[in-house]
Amino acid sequence: MSIFRTLTAAAVVFAGVALHAELPQTPEFAQDQSDIPADPAVHFGTLPNGLRYAVLANHEPKQRASFRLLVLTGSAQEEENQRGLAHFIEHMAFKGSNHYAPGTLIKYFQSLGMSFGGDTNASTAFERTIYLLELPNTESKTIDEACQVFSDYARGELIIPHEVETERGVILSEKRDRDSIEYRQHVALENFLFSQTLLPKRLPIGDADVISHAPAEVFRAYYNQWYRPERMAVVAVGDFDPAAVEAAIKKQFSGLQDATPPKPDPSLGAIPQLIGDRPLYWHDSEAGMTTVSAYSVSPYSKENDTKAKRLHDLPRELALTMLNRRLAILARKADAPFIGAEAAVEEQ
Repeated sequence: MSIFRTLTAAAVVFAGVALHAELPQTPEFAQDQSDIPADPAVHFGTLPNGLRYAVLANHEPKQRASFRLLVLTGSAQEEENQRGLAHFIEHMAFKGSNHYAPGTLIKYFQSLGMSFGGDTNASTAFERTIYLLELPNTESKTIDEACQVFSDYARGELIIPHEVETERGVILSEKRDRDSIEYRQHVALENFLFSQTLLPKRLPIGDADVISHAPAEVFRAYYNQWYRPERMAVVAVGDFDPAAVEAAIKKQFSGLQDATPPKPDPSLGAIPQLIGDRPLYWHDSEAGMTTVSAYSVSPYSKENDTKAKRLHDLPRELALTMLNRRLAILARKADAPFIGAEAAVEEQ
């Protein structure tokens, strides 16, 4: 997908989108394919099992650190009988693992003064899952434990059947909470614009029947297949000694091994060849305003992040900024024909 433009009777939007033809199977450092040098203060590394890491010392705020674990898998890798399990497995990371029995991990975080949802959380998208930790101190024990927690997320989830059963209602509640006018509009657009692709068929929240009935072994099949060290990256930034954090990462992650042989990522499908205009009328009684949108969609074309590309894109970014400012000025006028307006170009 490459460019969509949106106008609204109550709001105006212009934008651009691009659909990737294939999914990345390993975390790539951007500087590997760029002539823009990386910050020399960042410690980059790759373990023998393929896991990558980036560590940066940042001394403000004092005695605080942010950790992230990226897993390059999400709802796109699900089979039909796994729809929603990528997100469900993210929840199961907090429900029992090699070093943390069910019910103990959250209590451990709380004992450090961390809040669940604020200082420790996770999110699942179409192509990736991210786990986060915001550490209350940078003592060596805390950093080592943070790496151990991430290591358990990576290859140590227990996925206990009883814990799966107790979490089903939580996931179904999230699914109900997401059933908003904005979400339904998003689903309608995905189906309209990308009907021949995997996108509308693998929305991360998943299928209610799968969430309600999938057995634990189906969870484990997904987890063992796609939670692989070569698809992972650890990022740590904080008030610490980078060498000590690197050592903790190596200690906790070097022993991770794949549980199953690799298999290729699923095909994402193809962008339909559209000739001329194609209308969509979509109505929802809860909609608070009328939106009229015009989209132009094209296949994704991978371009490395180079100096030349940034210079090439700069005029477009400046033009979009100027247009957005003018639309904002128009929207504030008493006789404005729309409530709001926006212009953007983005990739999916």
